[in-house]
Amino acid sequence: LDTAEPKVLEAKLAALNNPSNPLHNSATELSALLAGKQGENARAAKLAQDLVDDPTTPAAMRQRAEDLAAYYKGLSESAPAAPADAKKP
Repeated sequence: LDTAEPKVLEAKLAALNNPSNPLHNSATELSALLAGKQGENARAAKLAQDLVDDPTTPAAMRQRAEDLAAYYKGLSESAPAAPADAKKP
């Protein structure tokens, strides 16, 4: 997570994110961390919340996911909104 390109890691995790895969909860947790690392705090919060809401998530992971969801939600809510007339590149 610290040295590889986040988009490359996300592509590798994509196959594991299928709910029928036994590693999908771990892949979702890592995807949330990667989203946060890229500054995509709202997406990170949603992915973490998805883990909280998933009944197959193990208890210890659910607790981490609750913490991550709250953390990233707080970051996304405190981020300054872009001006409405801001031009996109």
